[in-house]
Amino acid sequence: MDTRFPLLQPKHHCVKEERDREKPTNHKSESKPGSRAGQEVSKRREWEDGGGEKALLLTREDMAKEKAVIVQAAQLERRDLRQIKEESGRSKRFGRERDNRHLVPCVALNPRGSPGTLDGNLAPKAEKDGEEVSHTQVLQANSTGYNGLSEAFTPKWEEKSLPAGKMFPHHREREQPIFSARAHVFQIDPTTKRNWIPASKHAVTVSFFYDANRNVYRIISVGGTKAIINCTVTPSMTFTKTSQKFGQWADSRANTVYGLGFATEQQLHQFSDKFKEVKDAARLAREKSQDKELANTALTIAAPQDLSDELQSPPVMCVNGPEDKLFRSQSADITLSSEKERIKKMLSEGSICEMNLEAEFFTLQDSNSKLVAALHEANANVEQWKKQLAAYQEETERLREHVAELEAHGGQGPSDLLKDELTQSLEELEALLKAKDEEIHILQSKKAEYQEMEHDRDEALHRLREMEMRNSDLERRIQNTEQNLSNTLEDRDRVDTEIHRAIEILDIKIFDLNDLRQSLFKLIEK
Repeated sequence: MDTRFPLLQPKHHCVKEERDREKPTNHKSESKPGSRAGQEVSKRREWEDGGGEKALLLTREDMAKEKAVIVQAAQLERRDLRQIKEESGRSKRFGRERDNRHLVPCVALNPRGSPGTLDGNLAPKAEKDGEEVSHTQVLQANSTGYNGLSEAFTPKWEEKSLPAGKMFPHHREREQPIFSARAHVFQIDPTTKRNWIPASKHAVTVSFFYDANRNVYRIISVGGTKAIINCTVTPSMTFTKTSQKFGQWADSRANTVYGLGFATEQQLHQFSDKFKEVKDAARLAREKSQDKELANTALTIAAPQDLSDELQSPPVMCVNGPEDKLFRSQSADITLSSEKERIKKMLSEGSICEMNLEAEFFTLQDSNSKLVAALHEANANVEQWKKQLAAYQEETERLREHVAELEAHGGQGPSDLLKDELTQSLEELEALLKAKDEEIHILQSKKAEYQEMEHDRDEALHRLREMEMRNSDLERRIQNTEQNLSNTLEDRDRVDTEIHRAIEILDIKIFDLNDLRQSLFKLIEK
């Protein structure tokens, strides 16, 4: 039973039902089994590449559609297996031709693995539980008058609606992530290869999964109803930290670069460490799978030799005996296993070559981009170098002309004159240098004086602020004193007024007393 299709369960049917099911198909049975099997296996592998992620997103309608696709793939696989078995049966019949007077009944294994014999009329033997034992097709006599027996064992597959938890047992194992983190997902712009395009509006969960069916590790992120990231981790991948909270890695299969923006630096470090662990685990898994492929290759090479020895050996003359039954069933199993291993080997070698070619392509593409950038930079520098070369050539020509003029004058005079000019220019430069030094010293001294003046100015400003504060205080006190003085003057004026009024009253009283004294004096005189 093929574990890649857990939805399907084997059920044996008779040859007539098998033929009725094969009639609507338009595939030619005369095609080569190896090429057709390789195509169908590649189709199934392409379907399985997205199987783990589809299982996370399927609704009930999507499950029904996926179920129909699986059933169709299973029918194609059964047809190819049947063709392979028929080819193996034809190759064996050339070494096992018997007299057409002896018709050998067919023997097949029932679902429990026990042999069930058929009578001369090819009537199936009923089991105790009511299940039907399938029998193989008995070929008619060929042109030489001999009868052959097809040893192909073709089980039928039955669709069963299973619960959601039992539909994909391998996917159920992959539902538990190894590691998960929340991050904003970005993808590189495929046109410019420089700008980042946000793949999600908000932070999503990015998880590491282990695909036990294909023995690979995947990075999966789902946003809403679509898969944002579906990346298979390979040993050649590298997670690069471009900032404190951002990291990226390249996926050669998808021909893109993924970027993750985390909320904290700690989450980035955790994801980077887990990426390294998963990459090492993927490398170990690939090494183990390569070792298994080498072992399977050795078994595949040994299996055809056993089959060739079997074809060259004399035919077994046991009729309806247990040795003949076991021999035919074992030979068919060996042929099928060898064909399957050969197909798996071809597919694995093709996938390995494809990955190597993709890695080499991206390496060449990277080196090509670097060379193009270096070429552009060199072209930009060439113009500058040409200008410098032209300037150097002009300077060289000028010096040559000057030397030629000096040589034309001849004698020692021009050289002495040149020395005098150089000496004079040197003295002038030294004098200028001394003057500049003196000016520097003067400026430095002025700088010290300026610093002192700045200090004095700061002190004066400080004292001015203090004086302003004291002045404001004195003004406030003067205002208070003036207010008090005005109040005092008002009080004094009021007192003066009262005193004048009292004096006037006293004058009146004194005048009255004087009148009274005079009147009394007059009275006394009388």
